[in-house]
Amino acid sequence: MAGKIKTRTIRKRKTATKRKQKAFLKRASLYGFLVVGAISAGLYLAYFSPYFQVEKIEVRNAKMVSSQDLQKAISEKYSLSFDFFGREIGSKSIMLPFFNSASLLKSFPQIEKLSLSRDFPNVLTLEVKEREPFAVWCKDWDQKQDCSWIDKKGVSFRGYDPGESGQENPLVIEEKESFEAMMIETRMNKENFLDWSGKLKKELDGRPEVGNIVKFSVYADKLVLRVQAGFDIYLDTRGDLTWQEEKLKTVLEDKVCNQKMKVSEYIDLRFGNQAIIK
Repeated sequence: MAGKIKTRTIRKRKTATKRKQKAFLKRASLYGFLVVGAISAGLYLAYFSPYFQVEKIEVRNAKMVSSQDLQKAISEKYSLSFDFFGREIGSKSIMLPFFNSASLLKSFPQIEKLSLSRDFPNVLTLEVKEREPFAVWCKDWDQKQDCSWIDKKGVSFRGYDPGESGQENPLVIEEKESFEAMMIETRMNKENFLDWSGKLKKELDGRPEVGNIVKFSVYADKLVLRVQAGFDIYLDTRGDLTWQEEKLKTVLEDKVCNQKMKVSEYIDLRFGNQAIIK
């Protein structure tokens, strides 16, 4: 008798446990359905609601680049579309993640950096930082062939116009021979070389014995500076450019400026401690 009672008790417990499990699963399923529904509704609201669709793209600080071209390019890239049972569904929601700007920068070399920000509920703002002209890079400066503006990093971003106002005495780098070969000799990269040549031009420009530096002509084994006074300055790219620069300043101050020696053709700084003047 006791055994039968015990068996019934165990069965009742199992039945009660199963009922509780079923009830729990029903509640869990309901909650899960509600959660999935809420997430789906939230995603739909965020990505497909007309309220959050981008209606305006503002472009700031663009001078060289057309704001209309940038707005068009961003509008084309800033979108989401997919095929849903043969029907294409698209979105331009302000909630979409920002695209990688690298592809856009390739289309607009004048731009150094750009950043997008959101102005809810439907405005995108693009902040533009354009490249600043630092030097003119040429194959032939005298004939103005293949000349373009470069920034401090050496990136070419637009053609050079000889009639451009405000740039009457630019830093000019004329690549007569391989610039890469010269960089190996000087152990500089392009950015370092531009920084050095820009500083040297600032120091020498305006000196009465020089006038201005007209151009830096790059050869594989030498660097030739043409000055407004009508002569050339030769530097050895296999030697220490800083040391040769100091020699040049000494020669200009002690000999040329004091009219102890007149330069008609060149100052050659490529031979040790010597400075050959002709």
